[in-house]
Amino acid sequence: MFGFELHGWETMLIVSALVAAAAAIGVGLATYAVITLTREENSANSEALERYKADAALRTADATRGAAQANERAAELERQASELKKEAESAKAEAAKANERILEMKRMRRLEKPQAEALRDVFASSDFQTEPKVALRVGAVADAEAQMFAMEFQNLFASCGVNIYPTQGGAPNEVLQLAPTETGLIMSVKDPTKPHSAFAIVHRVLHAVGLPCGVDEDHSLGETEGMLVVMRKPG
Repeated sequence: MFGFELHGWETMLIVSALVAAAAAIGVGLATYAVITLTREENSANSEALERYKADAALRTADATRGAAQANERAAELERQASELKKEAESAKAEAAKANERILEMKRMRRLEKPQAEALRDVFASSDFQTEPKVALRVGAVADAEAQMFAMEFQNLFASCGVNIYPTQGGAPNEVLQLAPTETGLIMSVKDPTKPHSAFAIVHRVLHAVGLPCGVDEDHSLGETEGMLVVMRKPG
């Protein structure tokens, strides 16, 4: 048939079968290759994905750690700023107190009218007006403010008829101050344990009118002699 003998057709059938078998084997090999390559690609993709996840997790952890450190640093800076603010406020308050003390030291002491009137009543009493009169002199350290304050006392004493003599050329007697005092006024008498009643009254009135006064012993004074000494203004 078609020019072929039976043997020819048998040969063609065998060849066709071999070709078909070869094709089938080729298809199988190709399929195996596709499956293998697909698995390898999937494995590679999976490994890449895992590496990406691990790297992302590491970056996230670093970012979280960095954020935590930044928050700690911010909190520390805030604490330091708060402490610096407190220190600045404290320094400001101390400076204000220091300025107030300086202004107080610069402020001249004055014998106020109510104080002068209270002393005037004492000097009008028999303790100072009975003859022979007691002598109550005024002294001051070599300081302009103290000398001016002392002069106010001396003028008051003189106007009340108090024996203020002897003076230092009409000015308060100059005295030496070796140490600061808490009061700025000292009553010097011969014996502080047994002062003349007139000096004790003056001392008491000075305290009562807001002029605290210390007491000092001076053996050069007589029993009826006293001296009100104006020291430098207490700091």
